[in-house]
Amino acid sequence: MDDKMEELIPIVADLAKQYAGCDNTSITYENAQRLMHGVIFCLNEYHNSAANQLCRNDISIMEQYQTGRQLVFEKAKQILEIHNEMSSCFDDYNIICLRDTVQKGIPEFLKWYDAKFFPQDTILTLDYPILEDIHLK
Repeated sequence: MDDKMEELIPIVADLAKQYAGCDNTSITYENAQRLMHGVIFCLNEYHNSAANQLCRNDISIMEQYQTGRQLVFEKAKQILEIHNEMSSCFDDYNIICLRDTVQKGIPEFLKWYDAKFFPQDTILTLDYPILEDIHLK
């Protein structure tokens, strides 16, 4: 991957234009870094899809990125479909953290998840109750 890093710059530059609305001067170094991490995340998705016979090394980095990004979009779509299907018959068994995760956490994740620019961002936290008091006595 290191020898191909320079091939990622045009992909990140294109994403930066889209992200900043063609005003590249307003993008921060941190956001440029986050965009690069997103590109690498999509490439990893592509390369991890080898089990599905999708991974080919004879195509360009751009094509690998686009295929990986499409895989990310499809996974997000599947999460939404599964959640919608599951919600119709969901029983939380009066467990507050389970209810909050399924009825609040997952919808918020799906609402804010940015598969296009920042697919690597993990914006969902799952809160679980502890079984004993951890406060100092």
